Amino acid sequence: MNRFILFAVLCIGANAAQAGAWLSGGVTHSQGKYGFNQITSSTELPIAMGIDGTDFGFRAESGLAHVSGPADFITAGGALRRQSHGKQLAAQNPAQASRTVNGIADTTLTGTWHAIDIPGNGISVDFSAGVKIATGDQNKGLSTGATDYLLGGSFYFDAGKMTYGADYTHRFTGGGKSFRDTNEAAFTIERVFADHAAMGVTLDWSQSIENGAANFTVVDGFYSQPLASSTSLGLFA
Repeated sequence: MNRFILFAVLCIGANAAQAGAWLSGGVTHSQGKYGFNQITSSTELPIAMGIDGTDFGFRAESGLAHVSGPADFITAGGALRRQSHGKQLAAQNPAQASRTVNGIADTTLTGTWHAIDIPGNGISVDFSAGVKIATGDQNKGLSTGATDYLLGGSFYFDAGKMTYGADYTHRFTGGGKSFRDTNEAAFTIERVFADHAAMGVTLDWSQSIENGAANFTVVDGFYSQPLASSTSLGLFA
């Protein structure tokens, strides 16, 4: 699988001690065979917005998706899930394996409690709860058509110019017997430079929500560069 992501992030209210609203958007593109003979390419325009305070934060995320090829993807909190709907199409009519679909993605709402934040020791611990709402079109393979619930947590440690982090999410998946509850984890290493630019690598692992489907492991390298006091640009590959 090949993947490229471009994000621009606008932060309004840079003082972390006060509530600050933020908005981010970008373009993600991925392509691969995903078990088929043909390549499936997908492009998404994700958008997220939220507000962060000293103790609590809230975010909402969704997007627009374009998929060409036999495999489906179902967005769930920014992660792509390939489903068997494309296999069913290919079995019924091989010509449909080259289908193209467009539409809105599912929407995820997440609330976060900043349980521990110790700047002097560089330790932060967050706990979060969220809900994924089926705003995508199930018939196009852009949604499971069900509501999911999420519980998660994160731990980050700043050691000088290096940051080490781990995130975990358990997804209680709706949709009946076709789908299962899943676990998702991410591990991040980041290096910050004198001009506040940063680069690093993230390892993402997640179980497929579809019974019997393979798990996903993705390694992303990233680079972010502040453009102004309230805006930064990030590149992921």
